[in-house]
Amino acid sequence: MDGATSRPEGGYGHPRPTVRAGESVRGAPEVRAAGIDTEGLEFDLEALGVEFHSFDLTQARATADVRARAPRAGLSLGDGACLALAHSLGRAAVTTDRRWSTAKHWTDVRVIR
Repeated sequence: MDGATSRPEGGYGHPRPTVRAGESVRGAPEVRAAGIDTEGLEFDLEALGVEFHSFDLTQARATADVRARAPRAGLSLGDGACLALAHSLGRAAVTTDRRWSTAKHWTDVRVIR
């Protein structure tokens, strides 16, 4: 899952996923196209231990800082927002996008494939 952050105190020794609220809509069109009702999905995900965090002005400034620190990495606005959230929470950012690794000096990035 691109844009997730983790912390060690999740159940059964697994990291607990954290998602920016804006990221939660990325898969919604595909989920709905598959005929799955998304009403209340956030509550189901929270019951599984997923945390959602709002994107506020503080996060917007941090996102701008991330993108300014790695201008050649080609990070999107969403990429920067996820990295900023991970940094603000003191957690690792987990992604499949190798471009994020250029930000390793700023926050912990784990590329999973």
